[in-house]
Amino acid sequence: MVACLCYAGAMNWPHYRAAAELARVKNARVLVVGANTGEDCRPFIEMGAAEVHGIDPIDDVGTEFQHPKATYHRSTIEAADLPSGYFDLVFSVATLEHIHDLDSAYAAMARLCAPGGGIYCCAAPLWYSPYGHHMSCFDGHPWVHVNNDRDGLVRYARQHGIEGERGIGIEAIADYVMLSDAFNRRPASDYLNAAKAISCDFTVFRNGHDLCSEPSDRQELRATSHYFKAIKHGSAISIFRYLVNRVAAHATSAIKYRTTASFATQEAKCIRRVSRHR
Repeated sequence: MVACLCYAGAMNWPHYRAAAELARVKNARVLVVGANTGEDCRPFIEMGAAEVHGIDPIDDVGTEFQHPKATYHRSTIEAADLPSGYFDLVFSVATLEHIHDLDSAYAAMARLCAPGGGIYCCAAPLWYSPYGHHMSCFDGHPWVHVNNDRDGLVRYARQHGIEGERGIGIEAIADYVMLSDAFNRRPASDYLNAAKAISCDFTVFRNGHDLCSEPSDRQELRATSHYFKAIKHGSAISIFRYLVNRVAAHATSAIKYRTTASFATQEAKCIRRVSRHR
């Protein structure tokens, strides 16, 4: 079996920081959904969390990060045998695109989140996005998994000199991408609807998609990720804290941008940003 790519570590720091803006982490109880081998739990302990629980159905959940404050559960989030309203922060990145029952997954996260606590969830890359196959050997070949079946994907790879990655042959990769249950193969709109179903219990700051720049007439094919950021009803202070944190983060970012970037670098960034939104 092909191991799923691990998105933990340095690549996820923007998500850790954004989650810490949403919900208080110091002395908090944090649940990491899709903890994999545990690296996504480490930052929250470093931020001062009182408890960090990682949940994942894989056999080696939590094996690469052990800590007295870290507890691991070998289970899906849908079947989690954990107390309702227990966690101050429910965090998940690059996980829900692997979960087939999105409605149950969102409902479980909502149940486990404490009043005044937050859910920070980013599902990416989504199946129908250009690189929803999660395989770096197909970089530069958008939607190759959408436009082919299993045998067609193998033929395409051989025609383009793609042999596989990480020592894994292209046939095994094609089996994993096209035939395994590792991906939910759900359209982007399903994430919006599943998150909307729990929104009545939350103040929602975002339920939406990021779009790629690849040309397509269908927004469904351009939706690379889905974000759900919300605070559960029960504490106006939590909402106020989040809004203050967002203002402070934007101010800090603006100061750093003005003082550390050269004019040419700023100009180039602006040109790229404008081009992406045309």
